[in-house]
Amino acid sequence: MKKLLTLFMLLMSFAANAQEEPENLIYNGGFEKTRTHLGQIKFEGWSFHRDLVLEKVQGYKGKNSAKIHTNQAYFNASKYGKYNIIKVEGNAKYSLKFWFKGETGDERIEPVITWYENKHKLGEGEHLEAATPTTDWSEKSYSFTSPEAANRAGLAFIVHDDGQSIIIDEVSMIKTGQSISVGKPTGVAMQAFQRELEIYWHKGKPETKWEVVMDGISTIVETNRYVATKLEPSTNHKIKIRAVVGDDKSEFTDEQVISTQAFTKGKDDSFRVPHLRTLTQDGTPPQVINLFYNDLYNTNAEIKYFIDGQEIQVEDDKLHFPKKGKQVLKTIITEAEGYQWEIEYKLNVK
Repeated sequence: MKKLLTLFMLLMSFAANAQEEPENLIYNGGFEKTRTHLGQIKFEGWSFHRDLVLEKVQGYKGKNSAKIHTNQAYFNASKYGKYNIIKVEGNAKYSLKFWFKGETGDERIEPVITWYENKHKLGEGEHLEAATPTTDWSEKSYSFTSPEAANRAGLAFIVHDDGQSIIIDEVSMIKTGQSISVGKPTGVAMQAFQRELEIYWHKGKPETKWEVVMDGISTIVETNRYVATKLEPSTNHKIKIRAVVGDDKSEFTDEQVISTQAFTKGKDDSFRVPHLRTLTQDGTPPQVINLFYNDLYNTNAEIKYFIDGQEIQVEDDKLHFPKKGKQVLKTIITEAEGYQWEIEYKLNVK
């Protein structure tokens, strides 16, 4: 009985240890599962750009690893041609690790994490710091937090071109913990124009709102987009954002400074023509456009709008085309005495 009890306790100890082992979310992260197709090596669970030359070589731990001859291309964790294959939880902490080595120590490999809500991509991929290997095996690790709405992720590696090769093995992505109850916004991206700033970030759960603080002024928005208007060209603006769910608030994002664009022409330049920057170059705008201008010095200029010869009224700095298809938009801009333009746009509204 004593021997049986000891054996039972050992088995329970092994089971507890097995349960504590974190799950690697990357299938075939050790590159052990391979096959050959038309004479070329294939690593299961991975998709390599056709410009990359592959070899199967001795691994860091196991039998295999992937040797990649660098050629400014990329490879992805994939399954059946899909890249959103890594199951994740929203607002959770993750760690990405891999072992690698290079030929000269000058090679570079750059991981990219892309977050998804099912099939919907939550913004552009998040480029992590490019890693430079030594000529001996070394480990690289990253830590990051998933967006609140994310339930899938994609992993890619960009291999930067230097004519050499990189060997990679033991790729792992594991959940390391749950973040605070409300995670701060991720994937923040900004685009500057002469008088507007457009700010985007990954969306959150349906009940999430966001507080955008720009130059010390706070604004609450209900979508993952904020547009600041009527700004001065060539000016700096400080921006930070946090998520708000009920009475709970996340930490603010790191404060960023972004500058509006400069005028392209001087006020008295004979070639200056204030124009709608929101009209696409191919002349196929949507039915509703924002009335945002380039090279308009006076924001209180009198502007009249005509569609096919009929004057129309605008509201909230938006122009609504009454129909789709071909039509002519004419603007008459009176900026000040001696500063007047009449412009026609031939459009095919989509």
